[in-house]
Amino acid sequence: MTTPPASADFPIPPGVEGFWAWEKGHFPRPATPLTQEIIYKGMTEGFSGAMEQWVSPFGVECRAINYYGFLSLKPFDLCSEPIEDRIARYKETLDEVLPRMGEMWEKEWLPSILPALEKGRAADYTGLSDEELLNALEEMLEDYLQRWTIHGWVNYSTIPASWFADFYNETFEPEDSTEPYLLLLGSPLAL
Repeated sequence: MTTPPASADFPIPPGVEGFWAWEKGHFPRPATPLTQEIIYKGMTEGFSGAMEQWVSPFGVECRAINYYGFLSLKPFDLCSEPIEDRIARYKETLDEVLPRMGEMWEKEWLPSILPALEKGRAADYTGLSDEELLNALEEMLEDYLQRWTIHGWVNYSTIPASWFADFYNETFEPEDSTEPYLLLLGSPLAL
């Protein structure tokens, strides 16, 4: 007599609705509860904050499902603004900021995070009181959220590549739909 194979189903806990993608680029392994609390919260608030500042109609939510990090798009509350108006404003914002991404990174974003990174590298926490440690943690969490927000803005640099890929695939109808990305990389395979 043989033993039946164990179920390969990924158990879905209660309260998980909609589409959730495993965010294996950032979270390839199971995470501890503390990691989930700090990192998943930072990613949700930072990415969504960046997206809302640039008037995207959607933000993101990151959460643990069976200790793995998953990501979902979540619509923002637009109040009385029609979605068409929000999308138009979003496109205007993208038209304004996408050409300036490199400049914004060099002149605004990178200089804004360097002081906290240097402070964290040089700090000696061994002599701090509990209260001072808690204050240092709060400060680090604020800096951490700022870095996730900047990461959220930097993610927008992939949009022009997607637009190019859409144009290329519609215009030239290549057999391999990844060909435009190879062209952007300068791959001789696409030439």
